[in-house]
Amino acid sequence: MSSDVACSGSDMESDSGRSSVMDVPCGGSSDGGGPAAAASGKADGVETEQLAMRLESLQQENRVLRMELETMRYRCKALEQENKDLKRARVNIVRYLGHFPSSLGVWIKVIRVAVKIRDM
Repeated sequence: MSSDVACSGSDMESDSGRSSVMDVPCGGSSDGGGPAAAASGKADGVETEQLAMRLESLQQENRVLRMELETMRYRCKALEQENKDLKRARVNIVRYLGHFPSSLGVWIKVIRVAVKIRDM
C-alpha cells in the first residue's frame, strides 16, 4: 500500500543502523483511510493550530525580551555615565579640600588613603 512507503527518499536506516525520524510513514493509518484517517487529519489540524499559536507566543516573548535587553543596555550606559560623573565630583571635592589649612589637611590625607584602599 502507499501508506507503507516512507516519507524520505533516502535509505530506511541511518548510518548508525537505527531507524531515523524520516522513516515515519506518510499515509497515517495502515488500513488505507476511513474514520481513523479523518480523525488523524483533524488531530493534525489541531496540532498545527496549537503549534502556530505557540510560535506566535514565542515570537511575542522574543520581541518583549529584545525590548527589555535594549532597555537594560540604555540603563547600563546611563549608570556608567553617572559613575564617571561621581568619580569626577569626588576628585574635585578632594582637590577643593586640599586648599584648606593644615588641620583639614589631615582629613584630606585620610580621605585620600581611604579612596586608594577602596580603589584597590
